[in-house]
Amino acid sequence: MTRLASHAFVAFGIFLLTSLTASAQVLPSFSTWENQRTSILNVGLVTGNQFGGFFTNRAPGFQCQNIPYPVQNGIILPNGAITFTVDFTACATVTTWKGQVTGSQMPTKWVLVHNGVQQRGSDLFRKISPF
Repeated sequence: MTRLASHAFVAFGIFLLTSLTASAQVLPSFSTWENQRTSILNVGLVTGNQFGGFFTNRAPGFQCQNIPYPVQNGIILPNGAITFTVDFTACATVTTWKGQVTGSQMPTKWVLVHNGVQQRGSDLFRKISPF
C-alpha cells in the first residue's frame, strides 16, 4: 500500500468512526423522551445510525394507550435528523415520526395511517433521562 493510499485509508476510518460517534451523541442510547401528550419514547441501543426501543402512546383521543410498541426503522443522522416508525398492531395503525434532535429537545412531525386514512400532526419530545 502506498503512503498516500495508507493516509487516505486512515482518514476514511477516522471519518467513519467520527460519524458513528456523532450519531450516538445526538441520540443517547437508553434515553427516555416524553412528548407534550405524555407519550414516551424509550430509546434502546444506538448502533451507528440506527436505534431501537419502545414507544408508549398516552395521547388523549387515540387508542392503543399504555402499551409499549417496538420502534421500527429508527434512524439518526450525525446532523440530528431522526425518523422512526411504530406499528400499533392492535389498532391497525402505523405512525412515522420525522424530526430533529437539538440537545434535549426533539421537534417532530408525524403521519398516522389508520384504515388507509392519514392524519398529520407534530410532537415536541423532551429528554427526561438520562439528565
